[in-house]
Amino acid sequence: MSDATASLYKTRGQNIMRASLLLASGLAAAVLSTVGLAAQAADYPVRPVTIVVPAPPGGLTDTTARLFADKLREKFGQPFIIENKPGASLMIGTNAVAKAAPDGYTILLTISTHVQNPHLQKSIPYDSVKDFAPLALINLTPVLFTVNSKLGVNSVAQFATAAKTGNFSYGSFGVGTTPHILGRLLAKNLGIEMLHVPFKGEAPVMNEILAGQITTSFLSPMVAMPHIRAGTLTPLAVTSPNRMAELPDVPTFKELGYPSMDITSWTGFLAPAGTPQDVVAKLSDALVQATKDPAMEKRLRDSGLVPHPLGYQEFGSFMTEQYKRWGEAIRESGVTLDGA
Repeated sequence: MSDATASLYKTRGQNIMRASLLLASGLAAAVLSTVGLAAQAADYPVRPVTIVVPAPPGGLTDTTARLFADKLREKFGQPFIIENKPGASLMIGTNAVAKAAPDGYTILLTISTHVQNPHLQKSIPYDSVKDFAPLALINLTPVLFTVNSKLGVNSVAQFATAAKTGNFSYGSFGVGTTPHILGRLLAKNLGIEMLHVPFKGEAPVMNEILAGQITTSFLSPMVAMPHIRAGTLTPLAVTSPNRMAELPDVPTFKELGYPSMDITSWTGFLAPAGTPQDVVAKLSDALVQATKDPAMEKRLRDSGLVPHPLGYQEFGSFMTEQYKRWGEAIRESGVTLDGA
């Protein structure tokens, strides 16, 4: 064997040895990383956790987040800190969580707008399904179709008849919001025309209905129920799958023969995709148990919400189904963010 050939074999041998060492060290690092993540999940949480609320302070979403933050602090002995990141139809706060480290220390409280946005926006900076790990569903939110009692209308059928001879209008919190979608969908179902009037919040919508400036809207029970009890507001139907316990005589739209109106508003917790499964399971169990607490159930019901705890697996299936249902409703309604 020549000196050149011997040198070549020696160099190849050194390269193979070097590659083997690198492979071994890489495998060791991967094993150590996996062990580290498992240990982290077992000890979780060891420091404060941030709950991002993509809505302003003081509203129902923010209040709900704070209720659960207290329960989680009691459970885990660590602070759960609320960080409000409102704007862009929830997308600012939601995007922050999508891009956060998937370690369980940044989670999101969101509402059904989360699965509406992809069907309304031409582009959003995250995937509403793939970029998140479902943690738990905590409640459903019935939406009441209501009118001023002075209108003298007591059913959806009477409303449809009256709307064909009058100039009816409906209020919402803005283009692309749930009341806007439902209003357009109802008009198509009933074969009527209604003027859409956007406002900056639910309270102004309620005030304008009571003042007789607009005809109707789709309202949360928290806002509508005091006026229903006072006799100034008449509920005609509810969008939830079942009748409300507080209003047993008010039918669902599905009962009335409008299945496309059987769509649900809801609230749930999400984490960034890739969050360790043990951490997801821990948080999911804690959130479900918190929702089942009698005191929490009462607080939710007093706010017009229906407690409906689902763990991460069931919530994942639910959210996928809701993504499809809201997409169908939005396409049927014809609502876009480019027009009213």
